[in-house]
Amino acid sequence: MHSSLLLCAAAAVLVAAGTETAAPASHAAQSIAFTRLDTGRLEGLEPGTALIRDSVAWRTLWWYFGREYRSEWNAPLPDSIATPPPVDFTRNVIVAVSSRVFSGCGGPYISRVEADGPRLRVVLGPAEDPEFPMICTEEGSGLEAVLVPGRWRQVSVVGPRPEYIVPPPAKWWAKPSVEAALDTGRSVLKDVSWRVLPRDSTLSLKDLRRLARGASDGAGPSLGLLGNPRVKASPELLTILGSGPRASQLAQALLFQLHGDALAGDRGADTTALAIVIAGLRDADHPDVARLLAHNRTVRRHEALLRGLIREVRRDSVTCSVALEAYASRWPLQHEFPSSGPPDRGRAYEVVGCEGPPDLTRRELPSVRVVHACGTTFRIRNELTTASDITWDVPETGESGRVVLPPRGRRPYREMFLTTASRGTSATPWPAATSASTVSNSSIRCRTLGRKPAAWQARTVIVWHIVPGVAVIQAEAR
Repeated sequence: MHSSLLLCAAAAVLVAAGTETAAPASHAAQSIAFTRLDTGRLEGLEPGTALIRDSVAWRTLWWYFGREYRSEWNAPLPDSIATPPPVDFTRNVIVAVSSRVFSGCGGPYISRVEADGPRLRVVLGPAEDPEFPMICTEEGSGLEAVLVPGRWRQVSVVGPRPEYIVPPPAKWWAKPSVEAALDTGRSVLKDVSWRVLPRDSTLSLKDLRRLARGASDGAGPSLGLLGNPRVKASPELLTILGSGPRASQLAQALLFQLHGDALAGDRGADTTALAIVIAGLRDADHPDVARLLAHNRTVRRHEALLRGLIREVRRDSVTCSVALEAYASRWPLQHEFPSSGPPDRGRAYEVVGCEGPPDLTRRELPSVRVVHACGTTFRIRNELTTASDITWDVPETGESGRVVLPPRGRRPYREMFLTTASRGTSATPWPAATSASTVSNSSIRCRTLGRKPAAWQARTVIVWHIVPGVAVIQAEAR
């Protein structure tokens, strides 16, 4: 759309070459009346001077640096971009000067314009220092543009005094490039490249892929790429943007919304893309996508993908049972948690499995819940959004240990099982809590673990006075 602007801008701008000192002109200069243009909506320009002689260069300047307006902060594309004031370039030229010296200080920066033979002579700043120190802010672009009658081709920009530093010829029209966008440093050209190139649907797939990887690594923003139709139509590019150190959640959502069905049924789909689709199941109920994933050959042969799918659909008895059967045929259903205790002093592990519908009658606040399952095995659930330190101690046996239970993330809870190696007498410090949770020995759980149900009395967990045969377990949120 704006490719013609990019190609012609360099030829259309005659920058102020050969800027002078503040020495007066060799002969009497004729003062020229000029009109100041509104440039308050230009942002991010570096210091420079330029003579603009046609509309292509004028529009390109605003396309690169015009303020963007968005109705929502995370919209991939702006609703509009500030447009330049209209100028008749058949009769006028624009002299533009940007400098941080007077940026935000108020007052004019171009003080006068004179005809010095065949060229314009532009004088900057006040002739004398202000009587009182100026207090300048960081507002504004620091750019001042004036409309000068005539079709001038040369301009000299001078300061009011010899020690005054005049900005160099402007580089505002330097062509954006992928190389500049991926540069590790900071520059105005890099910012412009990330603003302009991601929207360009004529870029090659190779360049779009390089930009996507750069955004994923944190070299630049990914938002503009997500407004490019070619990027949204490509599962590969959305997968790149949705993974890596700076993964975009919007890219993940678009991948699920636009390509979730196709990827779920594709046996040759990329495993990273499948992982993003599986993670998208937690935000809404998509049984059709889940069932395709449960029968996808790539998912069924990839342990982490299949375990993640079971975790997301564990309440869908039909889909979860299909995925669990495939998992059990290849991998064990128990996975050890790293523990600080000796390997022969208790085990903390996660069990891959399905569950029934949630208990909608419970009205308790989120916490870390410990339930006696069978023998010396306990089920521990972390309903908090932070990780929890789980420690256990079996008095009179010397057995103790510690394990970190990760936060629940977007799930209702994160669950693990703890089996102590010893039995002993447990007690809480005095005074004990006034509330306690008492559960009966679960014969169903014992049967699942291949043990015979024990006819034990009910166990009180978390806060006990004296309970024979179990460990003291404490949980502390990080």
